[in-house]
Amino acid sequence: MIRRSTVATLFLTPFLALAMLVGLVAPASAAGIRSTTEYQKLKSYVSTLESKRNDPATQQQIAKYRQTLETRRKDANNKVRSLYAASIASAKQQRQASREKVRKMRNDRRAEVAQLKRNRAGQIQTLTSNKNAAVDRVTSEYNGKIDRLQTENKRLQRKLDRAKKASVRRQLREEIQANQRTISSLTSTRQDEVNLINTRYRNNVEAVKERFSAQIARAKADSLRRIKEAEQALQERFAAKREAAQTRRASEFDLVRATFERGRAAINSMPVKGRNGGQD
Repeated sequence: MIRRSTVATLFLTPFLALAMLVGLVAPASAAGIRSTTEYQKLKSYVSTLESKRNDPATQQQIAKYRQTLETRRKDANNKVRSLYAASIASAKQQRQASREKVRKMRNDRRAEVAQLKRNRAGQIQTLTSNKNAAVDRVTSEYNGKIDRLQTENKRLQRKLDRAKKASVRRQLREEIQANQRTISSLTSTRQDEVNLINTRYRNNVEAVKERFSAQIARAKADSLRRIKEAEQALQERFAAKREAAQTRRASEFDLVRATFERGRAAINSMPVKGRNGGQD
């Protein structure tokens, strides 16, 4: 019994087949900035700062808090850029793979057209061989009859040259003339049959050329349509991936900025210790 999955595969719609060709079935997205070590360090440090927002701190401590927070922010932002670059690189790799498939489609088209041309040449060669054989048969058949009559006329001519009686000479001349008329008729008939063979051959060759020209044109048109669809799909796919990566990058920059601002607000809220250990 044929499995349902096998049947479904056999009857894939053209769109789904094209989607599989150009990689429209997207792989699992790479993890965002939230799951990275760099952002987790920033988030954790901000939580620590928020827990100390009401604790008095010296100017030196606050400066260190600010420096550490800024470093964590830079690290997180750099990770956002790194994730964006990785997403674009992945999209470009998929686009290149799709281009290779499109290139294969072009090569397949060339191979198909070349095979059709070879088939056309083979059929024309067969027609030519059959035509030549038919011409040879007709020519051989008629040449045999003509040769026999010409040989007979030579024999009659020799008898005519030796004959003395007028009645005999007249009869011989009539036989020679009759044979010559037959030879002329056979020659004309032979040429008519050869012409008919050649006409039929030319018509058959034209029919073969027209049939294969239509097949070649159809193969080229179908291939060109599939290639254009595949190229458009891969371009749209890459543009969509790039736009999604840009949107995510902007969102992640916003997340890092918001987290950073929370940390800075916590630092700004910290009471500052005076030089003698008390608050200003």
